Amino acid sequence: MPHSPRWYRDQLWLLNSGTGFLGTLDPSSGRFDEVAFCPGYLRGMSFAGDFAVVGLSGLRENRTFAGLPLDDNLSSRNAEPRCGLQVIDLKTGDNCTVTISGGSIGGYLQFSGGEARVTIFGAGFNFPYGVYDGISLWGATLTGTLADGTAINNDVNIDSTATVTLAAPAPVPEPSSIGYVRHRCAGSVRPRQTSAAA
Repeated sequence: MPHSPRWYRDQLWLLNSGTGFLGTLDPSSGRFDEVAFCPGYLRGMSFAGDFAVVGLSGLRENRTFAGLPLDDNLSSRNAEPRCGLQVIDLKTGDNCTVTISGGSIGGYLQFSGGEARVTIFGAGFNFPYGVYDGISLWGATLTGTLADGTAINNDVNIDSTATVTLAAPAPVPEPSSIGYVRHRCAGSVRPRQTSAAA
């Protein structure tokens, strides 16, 4: 089920929504090379430099698309379908580190997957500043104020394979091509433990 074909850097990129993979297609041979798995039904894609931003949605309640390979791919990874955006390093296929310092955050926040690294800058959080790594936290609520003054009150899910850092306010970055979300590839310097209290 190909979706959102894009010609970028001399390659044809597309989302195989039925399997959950972002990849490239060789038009002459018809061969699809998988680059990254995204846990959800894929719709919509854009590029920013070395990164792809992919839209994910949950599986439909009416099960219109029941029985797709996506179901097996989610099950084999012990993953739940997600609704949101996934930022992918095109050179490595890794998920990326995401830094949030402002802007509106709608819905709930879910952080999972071995490469998920998220830093949230702000003050007055109902959790202490620091690195949350190797823990499982489901159904909690994160409240506080982001570095740009935006108040948040979001349900949050963190699984034991993700790393989430709550950090003291830092200078608010200039908006990037995808709003206030700034990213760098996974494997970069890991956020340090902070000693300040919320």
